[in-house]
Amino acid sequence: MSDLILKEYKNINEKVYTKTLDNGLKVIIIPKSGFNKYFASFTCEFGGNDYGYINPNTKEEIIIPSGVAHFLEHKMFTMKNDDGSLFDVSYLFSNLGINANAYTDYLTTCYYIDGSKNFELGLNLLLDYVQTPCFIEKDVQKEKGIIIQEYKSYIDEPDEKISMKLRKNMYEKAYTKDIVGNIKDIKAINSNILNAAYDIFYHPSNMILSITGDVDPYQVIKLVEDNQNKKAYTYRQKPIHLTYKENKIVSKPKKIKIDSPIDIVKVGIRIDKDDYKENEAFIFESKINLILELLCGPISNNYQEMLDKDLITSFSYNFRLSDKMHPYIYFGTKTTKPEAFVRYIKKLIKNISKIEIKEEDFQLMKKGLLGQNLMATNLIEETVLANTDYLIRNSNLFECLDIFNNIKLEEVKEVLKYIKIDNLTYVIGKGSSD
Repeated sequence: MSDLILKEYKNINEKVYTKTLDNGLKVIIIPKSGFNKYFASFTCEFGGNDYGYINPNTKEEIIIPSGVAHFLEHKMFTMKNDDGSLFDVSYLFSNLGINANAYTDYLTTCYYIDGSKNFELGLNLLLDYVQTPCFIEKDVQKEKGIIIQEYKSYIDEPDEKISMKLRKNMYEKAYTKDIVGNIKDIKAINSNILNAAYDIFYHPSNMILSITGDVDPYQVIKLVEDNQNKKAYTYRQKPIHLTYKENKIVSKPKKIKIDSPIDIVKVGIRIDKDDYKENEAFIFESKINLILELLCGPISNNYQEMLDKDLITSFSYNFRLSDKMHPYIYFGTKTTKPEAFVRYIKKLIKNISKIEIKEEDFQLMKKGLLGQNLMATNLIEETVLANTDYLIRNSNLFECLDIFNNIKLEEVKEVLKYIKIDNLTYVIGKGSSD
């Protein structure tokens, strides 16, 4: 067993151990002395925005139905008994007193466990069930009904309906289908499609295993290596994902009817940046979020003005970099004055290059955002999931916290050029009160 690589981040009192195994699996261990819980995630870089891949043997482009990543997430929990019968691995975790779950986003699929006992059994089981596919056609067909019901349960929910329309306004192809897929594509999925996608994306070289808690890093890496050495994986290059070529023009605003007692509005601004150097994605995201806080955060003059003019009730805003190729800003509210709210946001964006930012306000906002990130590192789930997310985007959470701590106001202003009024669009959901 070769040595683990240790990096210490003394400013935030963190130690991170890493190792890439011979089969390509990247292992991250973040020991948390004194914690009575542990958390482990096994993350695959395959998500809702993946629509295809290049076959490494034939070099052929393979197009897959939308929703395959999410369908795989569902079926990975199915395992086979010695007698050929199927069972849900969740019951094994439950018997061990361990919580096990998973989720799929636009970029990844993540399987995770947390508990306070049976760590070794739980970690071995996590690795084993994710690396033991069981796609039986009859069972796959049965699962379609469950997933279609899941899709129907929220696709017409007002907030989700507006969010999907907004993403489609900003991007021609990315985000145009739900992570779950659509009914036509869900029905098209079969065991052959699942097996092919699994073979391509669920190789260790395309996955990250992250563990935190009161654990011994050297004992953990031995456990992981012993587990992986029993399996017939050899190293190979990461798979080649097909990427969307997008139209550079955002679509016109839309108005739709929704089942809501009040109108809901969402304004989006597509950000045309898809090239990020090491650690740049996190820093770029942090700069944009600082601008948003200064522009319309709870203590800003603009926020107070929107309240005074009755433009907002609930109000939300964020920068989404969940898929590193297709970032966007959004603003959302429930309001009786949807058009007036849109006009107000448009005015803010049109004049954003002229925004006056006081140094003391900047420092206050920076400390607030830094504090939120530091607090997250004290939560074992947030530490693992956030760091894994940043690693996939070529960033390191702990290094970025140091960089962010030293960021200057003039550096933040550099991102203003990416926030363009020409890239603004919106969706107004007209409620039943009209």
